[in-house]
Amino acid sequence: MITRSQAIENDKMSWEQQYAASFRNPADLLTWLGIDIDTISDAIDMDSEFPMRVPFAFASRMQHGDPDDPLLRQVLPLKNEGIPVSGFSKDPLNEENYTVGNGIIKKYHGRALLVATGACAIHCRYCFRRHYPYADESLTREQISKMIAELRHMDDLDEVILSG
Repeated sequence: MITRSQAIENDKMSWEQQYAASFRNPADLLTWLGIDIDTISDAIDMDSEFPMRVPFAFASRMQHGDPDDPLLRQVLPLKNEGIPVSGFSKDPLNEENYTVGNGIIKKYHGRALLVATGACAIHCRYCFRRHYPYADESLTREQISKMIAELRHMDDLDEVILSG
């Protein structure tokens, strides 16, 4: 089990080390927070399609013993996430229709969004890109060169937003 003093030590680790050592299992995070998993196990989705990822630096700011802590609620996968809701979609911003390829989304005049990484440091439960096909867009040097070349050919471009 990871103690709070170990989490403080994790603040001294590089971001890559913290990313690799993130909580990925709800039971581990709840145990670390001193929350009895049996009291909320019916609500937790242990096999979520959108896996949990919580760095220790973020988890250390959660209230010990509080299953309703707002920071915990941002990252804890719940079963009700999978309930279909009328009017909701997997692509709420309609980005699929504006993807021009090579990880570039061009939805607005003068502006392009470049999906620079599929590696988010934390998986927020409200993420609207949880279904984005990150695996289809690997970022090799060749792929990055293609992205830059494609951006250079957009004559109306004033702004490039980097996103993940």
